[in-house]
Amino acid sequence: MRKSLFIALIMVAIGASSARADGPWSTYRGNPQRTGCTDGQAGPASPKILWVQKSNDHYIAAPMLAGDRLIVSGLGAFNVAKFYCLSVEPKSKERILWSKTTPYLKQATVSSPGLAGNRLVFGDGMHQNEGGTLHCLDVVSGLPLWQLPVPGALVHLEGSPTIAGGKAYIGGGAAGVLCVDLDKVTLEGKAMDLAAVQKVIAKRWEELQVKYQEEKKKDPMFAVPPNEDQLPKANPTRLWQQGAKQWHVDAPVTVVGDKVLVCSAFLNLEKEGDRALFCLDAATGKIIWRTPLKLNPWGGASVEGSTIVVSGSSIGYDTKALKGAKGLIAAFDLADGKEKWSKDITGGVVACAALADGAAIVSATDGKVRAFDLATG
Repeated sequence: MRKSLFIALIMVAIGASSARADGPWSTYRGNPQRTGCTDGQAGPASPKILWVQKSNDHYIAAPMLAGDRLIVSGLGAFNVAKFYCLSVEPKSKERILWSKTTPYLKQATVSSPGLAGNRLVFGDGMHQNEGGTLHCLDVVSGLPLWQLPVPGALVHLEGSPTIAGGKAYIGGGAAGVLCVDLDKVTLEGKAMDLAAVQKVIAKRWEELQVKYQEEKKKDPMFAVPPNEDQLPKANPTRLWQQGAKQWHVDAPVTVVGDKVLVCSAFLNLEKEGDRALFCLDAATGKIIWRTPLKLNPWGGASVEGSTIVVSGSSIGYDTKALKGAKGLIAAFDLADGKEKWSKDITGGVVACAALADGAAIVSATDGKVRAFDLATG
């Protein structure tokens, strides 16, 4: 278990993106190439630790930058959800600006959120959970803006969302892929825009705080601080859903222009899902093409220009299964899904590939990092 979290100035020099999402960190690892570098600038020649945030939580998702804030999610004891907004200022007096845990977060969140303006979007739930919730928070205050419960067996929102064109796209395990409108919501039976919802939520939160202060004056021993689970819960408008009870989507989805790329797995134990790469119409969710895959694509698709790169693994996140694990990396054409090249790897490739400087870079469970020529493999 990781005992501390630290920020180090370690960056990778890459070229400018040819396929952009709505903005920095609106998608997993910051861009469709999955490089984790959103400005195309080289980092410093040597790293320097600026500050350390000690913790007993287990951080398994990639941190995400939101201006001068760092968003990290993790697991506490018994898989209790821990979600933090940290200041990145080296001399900040308060490192934790706000945090979320129970009772607001009922389940752990194990992936990075997506960012759109001042809105953070992320899902919760792990493989052992049945049902998950898509959350939207205000990045400044941390107050909830809306929630979308997604019930069902083998349903969990493990992968990072992608935000594009005012919509949020996310995989939901056995729920397939969901697309919701970021701004059109329903609160207490009324259709509202997000700006109006923010005002209602902020007012209700202020009222709860005032009531608490009044109760403290009357009986400080029994006064209970308010929690955000007491706030009214707005629901976003669900625009479409594809692959429910047919696919199993744990990987981050990738949005490129008017296309959504979805990596679906087949669960050997449960005998459910469809091991394939799908291309959907971003507006309707209609399937444009489907390409079968040899191994489960847990990391999702990376895109550079007209080339899609998908990694695969014969195992998931099980260290007991490392011996004999197999992996692959394959490239496909964005237009029709036809395979351009494929390479077998002597180790499972669980994470997605990073595409930079004409190379596709992957790490494998055999302890090696490999780079393949993006054009030829």
